[in-house]
Amino acid sequence: MTARRQTNMYLKTSGLKLSYPLPDGKALAILNIDNFGIDKGMTVGLMGPSGSGKTSFLYCISGIERPQEGEVWWGDVVINKLSPIVMDRWRQKNIGFIFQDFHLIPRLTPLDNVLLPAYFRYSTPSPQIKEHARGLLKRIGLEGCNVNVEKLSRGEKQRVAIARALIMSPPILLADEPTGSLDHSTADAVIELLMDICRENGTTLIMASHDHAVMSRLSQVYFLYEGKMFMKGDRDV
Repeated sequence: MTARRQTNMYLKTSGLKLSYPLPDGKALAILNIDNFGIDKGMTVGLMGPSGSGKTSFLYCISGIERPQEGEVWWGDVVINKLSPIVMDRWRQKNIGFIFQDFHLIPRLTPLDNVLLPAYFRYSTPSPQIKEHARGLLKRIGLEGCNVNVEKLSRGEKQRVAIARALIMSPPILLADEPTGSLDHSTADAVIELLMDICRENGTTLIMASHDHAVMSRLSQVYFLYEGKMFMKGDRDV
């Protein structure tokens, strides 16, 4: 199967189970989700206590992690059935991921970090993509910042990671605590940027966060608790 950029980006999971082995030979259950689905273009929040499986769920639906059981559908593609090589190509074309720990290259500038996905895709980014990268940096308040990212504050690194996830205008955007390192005013501006991008491009957004103010901006909120998924209102967590 050849990886392609998709347009029918609804998400459906069924029978999703993920566990990690323990030193004593037993397994630690992380996810046990019967059925879950969202429509293309929705903005969805995930809440729940630490260790409830939010990050693991994002990793499963992005193909970073493979569940032991179940299926993850994006449109007509069951991504956890793809080969590793095809999976990597599919993810490059379809998903922007904002990691909680950033995963930036310390000795590169913010611009070069933002352009990394374009280098992976095209070897040499076009002038249009470079201009888009500069525009994203301007929107997050880091226009013209030429120091290596290792010299930036944690909040500035978070903003660079957000711009990098947006550079290829992915149809799916997954965000793991994207405002966790930002002050209140910067967090508001970043969420406004994410919401604007989603509206402009019809992007499907799934965001894990503990911030109730952020969650209030999204179209639907779900709770993860002991590996199970609940719609907001079905369970108090």
